[in-house]
Amino acid sequence: MNEDYLRHLDQLVAAPKKFLGEVRWQDEGRPSGTLFFVASIAVNDSDSDGLKLNGRAALSGLVNWISVTLSSDTIPVERFWYLPYGSHVNKSPPWSPIEIHKIRCPAGINRRYAWSDNRTYPHDHRQEMARMVLNINLVDSKAALAYILTTMNISGEIPPPPYQATLGL
Repeated sequence: MNEDYLRHLDQLVAAPKKFLGEVRWQDEGRPSGTLFFVASIAVNDSDSDGLKLNGRAALSGLVNWISVTLSSDTIPVERFWYLPYGSHVNKSPPWSPIEIHKIRCPAGINRRYAWSDNRTYPHDHRQEMARMVLNINLVDSKAALAYILTTMNISGEIPPPPYQATLGL
């Protein structure tokens, strides 16, 4: 069952996808100052695979960070952090590429959690492996969101979140 399910997820990740409706950022209404969206994703004009794209972003603060995750049911298959506010250190799970074991991804450096680096079931989010995205010049959130959709093979658009820079005082 596990290998069959992994092959199914492989196909979903590789397939062209599109949004089922418009993506809109919403305020969580909490003191965290975080925006979010949840969007249904279609593969072959069907949403029967339970694909969702979840986004979170800073509403204000020093850095306009954005996190976007593509999930099938409850399993995150692709994730991207634009200007993450915290660091990440890869573990050394036996199923992951050895060249990214123990890599430390510092805060503020874009990173991608690709399905090809995290292809395992059952999924343990504490074991997710990241790679730093250094060779792409993502000059702003609009460029980052376009890059994210391209890497996840999703057609459509995510509007940049309405971010307001503050000094954090």
